[in-house]
Amino acid sequence: VDFMGDIVNKYGYASSGESFSIADKNEVWVMEMIGKGAEKGAVWIAVRIPDNAISGHANEPRIRKVDLKDKKNVKYSKDVISFARKRGYFNGKDEDFSFADAYENHTASTRRGCDARVWSYFNKMTEGGLPQYLPWAMRGEGETMPLWVKPSRPVTVDDMKWMMRDHFEDTPMDMTKDIGAGPFAVPYRWRPMSYTVNGENYVHERAIATQQTGFSFVSQMRSDRPDGMKGLLWFGVDDANTCAYIPIFCAVTTP
Repeated sequence: VDFMGDIVNKYGYASSGESFSIADKNEVWVMEMIGKGAEKGAVWIAVRIPDNAISGHANEPRIRKVDLKDKKNVKYSKDVISFARKRGYFNGKDEDFSFADAYENHTASTRRGCDARVWSYFNKMTEGGLPQYLPWAMRGEGETMPLWVKPSRPVTVDDMKWMMRDHFEDTPMDMTKDIGAGPFAVPYRWRPMSYTVNGENYVHERAIATQQTGFSFVSQMRSDRPDGMKGLLWFGVDDANTCAYIPIFCAVTTP
């Protein structure tokens, strides 16, 4: 996290914005970063995920109000708040600062296409699900969905592989049961996601699994293995719903 912050400060950041999962055998951090436009560098914030929790991010920032004084679990660029004030993105007290709300113009559409995927993952991994956040996932309304939740049991590699195949099954957004599924309950939806028929606007769901996926992977960190085997990528090509995940050790140097 510190290294990434240092190099964008020194060399600049060409991308508009991104979320990163950063992990080793001991801990996991979620880092969110956005460029400064014409100015050199980037503003960013990173949060350590508790050992007994799971987190997720899907194409929009999700780090909101955090304890900025918690140096053990929170890191951020020195100008993350001052830059937002200068640009008119935020004008409250420092302790009320939310990176996600200052640096992203959220809409009900982006919630449905982005946070809904995180909700589906959280919902599947918690006993009884998380119906209290369904209005947030579907319409951007109600209680704000947190950055992390506690799963009902330890999450396995196979759990993660199956989550990569998710189409909102057994939820109100189930793509195998809406009108677009047709007579064969097909979860695939072609792009664009939104379209208009007879003056009415419609949208396809954006699930975790999509037919246009080029590749996907599940990263496994194993503290009980030698260094060359601690990191293991379960890698698959094409649609995650139908791909076969093969193991690739972090020590591999040739195809």
